[in-house]
Amino acid sequence: MVSGGKLSFGHAKVLLGLPNEDLMRQAAAEVTAQNLDFYLTGLGDFNALVLQLKGPDGYLRYASSLPLAASYNVNGSLDLKSYAEKFKARGVYLIAELGCLTDSAMAVRNAPAALKNAVTGSAYTASGTAWLDPYSEVTRGYLTDLIAELTDLGFDEILLSGIYCPEGENIAFSQPMTLTPDRASAVSSLALYLREQADSLGVRLSALVE
Repeated sequence: MVSGGKLSFGHAKVLLGLPNEDLMRQAAAEVTAQNLDFYLTGLGDFNALVLQLKGPDGYLRYASSLPLAASYNVNGSLDLKSYAEKFKARGVYLIAELGCLTDSAMAVRNAPAALKNAVTGSAYTASGTAWLDPYSEVTRGYLTDLIAELTDLGFDEILLSGIYCPEGENIAFSQPMTLTPDRASAVSSLALYLREQADSLGVRLSALVE
């Protein structure tokens, strides 16, 4: 992936509701008031903007009103509503990118949401990242609430990234099952759940398949 400029996801496959749009993307670290002001005053040849509002580190890049975000200190400070209104007034199609299961901050701080290491009982980590449990009711509730909040803020579409489980041994899911689910079924279950929630909210949902 690259930040700034035309959207490019390298070897990943992006499935968007408007595949023919000219897209610009701001990675999480660059979702700042200064950069958004620049795009508002110096718009180039794009009519859709992707803002990564929750990256793999789990921190939100805007001031969320969700109690869970405040409780676990993952909130940002950006007044996203005012920027969303300005971009919408310019006719820009807004896409909020949410890192789903790659979430070091929430997974480490909120045990019921975390994918677990079956041996240690702590949050499962791989490649320096901790993961959320796709079966956890806390995880599902949190992601649904984020989708609802961003829909209310005026975003046209939610793009899910980091929606996969790590490879490895000793992975423990929160939901007791007769058969241990594989990585694909665990992710599919979450994706279908979030699709249903997005449909009920009337917002497009897409996924970055990595």
